Amino acid sequence: MISPRTKKYFLLGDPIDHSLSPLIMNHLFQENNVDAIYFTMRLKRNAMEAVGPVLKILDIDGFNLTMPHKTTILKFIDLIDRDAKLIGAVNTVKKDGETLIGYNTDWLGVKLPLKYLYGDSYRVVALIGAGGAARAALYAVRDAESIYVLNRTFSRAVHISKELGWLGPDIRPMKLCRESLEEIHDKVDLIINATPVGWGGGEPPIPRDLIEPNVTVFDMVYEPLETKLIRYAREVGAKAIDGLWMLIYQAIAAFKIWTGIEADPVRLREWVEERLRCRE
Repeated sequence: MISPRTKKYFLLGDPIDHSLSPLIMNHLFQENNVDAIYFTMRLKRNAMEAVGPVLKILDIDGFNLTMPHKTTILKFIDLIDRDAKLIGAVNTVKKDGETLIGYNTDWLGVKLPLKYLYGDSYRVVALIGAGGAARAALYAVRDAESIYVLNRTFSRAVHISKELGWLGPDIRPMKLCRESLEEIHDKVDLIINATPVGWGGGEPPIPRDLIEPNVTVFDMVYEPLETKLIRYAREVGAKAIDGLWMLIYQAIAAFKIWTGIEADPVRLREWVEERLRCRE
């Protein structure tokens, strides 16, 4: 039973049925005795213009955003956190009265797993994608020496490279194709897939033969938990970080923004994996 005091949070995106965010967030609320609920709301790509102004007056306390709304939400945000402003994308919003405050926790979902799992050591990065998630990843690895941004639509790779070129590393846009991957595969030590390519067991954006054993492969896709990209990385002896780590770390950061409470990522992952096993 929802009481008038129950805080309400949700996820906006499309597609959205697959999301583990309600499972994770509602568990965090329950475990920490927070009177709150979390649900999903499907919002098609072109619907933000109509829905954005209404978000200010809804009886809600905050929300998350996933594809394709992380940049389209910006014009409706009243205050924006420094990191989100620099990234140019928002995935977490806190509502204070009719004021919407925007944050980006996606970059922490990249930075923190790299740091805690493998020591955060990389010099040359191949970043696949040019959307909101890619912007956050680019910001997360801005201490690299050079970053190749690869996207199937080359103009989008050029755009993100120019817009975030001030970050510091040498950022080079490239068209995502085998020729480009062959050119750089033996130069990079970190590969990040910031696209949904590979979701549901589909083919990854990088073929197995172009994954070197000395790299770290970070796949933001978490369905299945072991994507083909992650499996290929493990088969050749590379280090692998699956998308569930990103989901957990960014969720914990959003949870802290809303509640002020710190959560344990390892404990949360163990709980999520157990629930996923029960679904099988």
